[in-house]
Amino acid sequence: NLAARSAEAANEIKKLVEEATMTTNTGKEISDKMIKGYIELKEQIAKNKEMIEKVFAASQEQERAIKQINDTVNLIDKNTQANANEAANIASLVNQIDKLAIDFIQIATNAKFNEEIRKAVCDVELNQNLLQRKYDHIIFLNENLANVDNFQSQIIKKANECSLGHWILDSERENKVYTQTTIWHEFKKLHEEFHNTVQEYIDQNAAHASNYELRLIAEKMYNTLTKIFSDLDKIKIEICKSKES
Repeated sequence: NLAARSAEAANEIKKLVEEATMTTNTGKEISDKMIKGYIELKEQIAKNKEMIEKVFAASQEQERAIKQINDTVNLIDKNTQANANEAANIASLVNQIDKLAIDFIQIATNAKFNEEIRKAVCDVELNQNLLQRKYDHIIFLNENLANVDNFQSQIIKKANECSLGHWILDSERENKVYTQTTIWHEFKKLHEEFHNTVQEYIDQNAAHASNYELRLIAEKMYNTLTKIFSDLDKIKIEICKSKES
């Protein structure tokens, strides 16, 4: 009887050990899966952090671009005042240019995130690339208007000679999908018009044109540059659509 009970106890102990071993193995498998999940989560967090940092950097570039536009408006204001012959004309010109600057700041301040903007953020590198071309055009405008106080005429770069012009030529050479859209042709026309308007302002300033004429050209430059930036954002949406398809 004692031997039988001992054998039975041994079997029960063996069964308990096997169950404990199975439970341990199951626990190890769960632990391995959790560790793997944590590693994947950590990698995803790192990627999200990198994306946020890139978007933040792009936002800072956009803020600097807005500041450059305001500086350009102030420069036009200063140069036009230097040409003013009557106090009334100066006051009117200053008020209108100030209004343009205020309107632009209000537009930037009241801008809200929407679905269309999200659709244009499919490629951070592309965003930074096009943002740099926006910034280049602001620098281009500042550099060409920096010496208008001297009333000297000069020949500026043509539309196909600037960084944005090179991007346009490369896109068409590679037959990109977005180059076949209506917005693309409008954008190209505006870009060429902007370069022509800057050249017109420099020529008219050198010819000592009236305050009124210079103000009209300055407003045209501002409006054209704003439309170019808007069309670039629309083209980014078309690029993202082509990537999704």
